[in-house]
Amino acid sequence: AKAFDIYGKGEFAMPERYGFEEGGMTFLYMPCFTDHACGTKMLALVPENRERRLPSIDGVVVLNDRTTGQSKALLDAKRVTSWRTGATGALAARELSNENAASVGIVGCGVQGFSQGVCISAVRNIKKICLFDPFKPEDALKQYAEDLQKAAIGNPEMIICKSAEELLSGSDIVVTTTFATEPVLPEEPELLKGKCYIAVGSYKPYMKELPDSLFEITEDVYVDLPYACEESGDLSTRIE
Repeated sequence: AKAFDIYGKGEFAMPERYGFEEGGMTFLYMPCFTDHACGTKMLALVPENRERRLPSIDGVVVLNDRTTGQSKALLDAKRVTSWRTGATGALAARELSNENAASVGIVGCGVQGFSQGVCISAVRNIKKICLFDPFKPEDALKQYAEDLQKAAIGNPEMIICKSAEELLSGSDIVVTTTFATEPVLPEEPELLKGKCYIAVGSYKPYMKELPDSLFEITEDVYVDLPYACEESGDLSTRIE
């Protein structure tokens, strides 16, 4: 919330995120300056790593002295990205979801999905977390569910779903954290209605997680940064 306050007041200097693709990998570079700090986050995104049972995101954050530019710290960008994004999702859930929301559905069970589940459980009284990931091996998904249950606040019930439809039917808040280029949720307005959606995965114009029918029944769409409207395929093709 403090970071968004700084952003809202314009007390920073930050160019649009620079990225390029090479050999199936996407590299992202994100420098930022404030009056008291500066640094750069550098990420490598490799979707195929899920088949290797490795994190799909890796990288570093370099923090520099604001006056001399000297490097002062080197941080694990996986953890920074995971918890920063998880905290952003939780802030959205706190402000936008029904205050009585008691269940979360996570489509895409990786590092990002994990942090979303943990952070959202800190702002809502979550009793149940539904998981769906057709690409994750069954044994790995069971272990993921056990680890998330231990990390989440309140020891929520964990349900491994066999379809997105099953997940939707049991979730008040729905989080998508995938590398999908086609919607991961069905075109079924009745199933989609009445929920808060937090879409994390679409960071390229050709990537989409959300179905067209969701936008037809949605009144308000919020973004954390303005350039997401151009960068995200979920938004760039649907918002004029």
